[in-house]
Amino acid sequence: MKSQQGIAGTMIILILLLVGVAGFGGWVVYSNSQNKDEASSVEPGEFPESQSSDATDTAKKEDEHSHRADDWLLFETSKYSLRLPDGWKLLHQTDGDVLYSQCTEADCLTVNEGTDAVVTKTEGGRDGISGLIVAYDSNLTEPREFKGSEGTAFITTDDGLSFEVHKTVTDTESEIGTPPVGTVTYEYYYRANETDGLYIAFVQYPGVVDVKSVVEEIIHTVKLVD
Repeated sequence: MKSQQGIAGTMIILILLLVGVAGFGGWVVYSNSQNKDEASSVEPGEFPESQSSDATDTAKKEDEHSHRADDWLLFETSKYSLRLPDGWKLLHQTDGDVLYSQCTEADCLTVNEGTDAVVTKTEGGRDGISGLIVAYDSNLTEPREFKGSEGTAFITTDDGLSFEVHKTVTDTESEIGTPPVGTVTYEYYYRANETDGLYIAFVQYPGVVDVKSVVEEIIHTVKLVD
């Protein structure tokens, strides 16, 4: 009699275990089915909100510029200040208060961490092309315009200044001394008012080192002098 009761008890336990396993397996199948349905509802080329690649990339860029640029050389004029990347070589035209990169080649525009940028004062500017130009507009007779721009975007600096972003691509042969076909010009402009503003431009020549992301890190550091 006792042995029969033992067998019955064992059978009940086995039945309960089987029911539990079957229930768990059904839950797993249902859960996987729901996940697939959610994935199939996303259109090609899109990402679920929790996996937005744009948001992730933006966060990475924000983190990069907000920390790396803090240690760069601080350049100041009577109108503005900004930080210049380690290793860069620039000229400051004192009679016109214009900042230029010394050249467009890698030896002038390569970021070399731990080596301060070099700014050499000069008068009258220099001959030849420049990769970077920074100038402050004062008392313009007409607001600065950007003809040929593909459109207007915006960058907001760490100090809350909103810069217009204009991109122009040279697609036809022009006169001697003008950018060759394939040149991309990025122009950034902060309008203080109708006649004043800070102009920053970077000219990306074909086959020359691309430092657009570094230039935009510079822009994030811009502050106006009170």
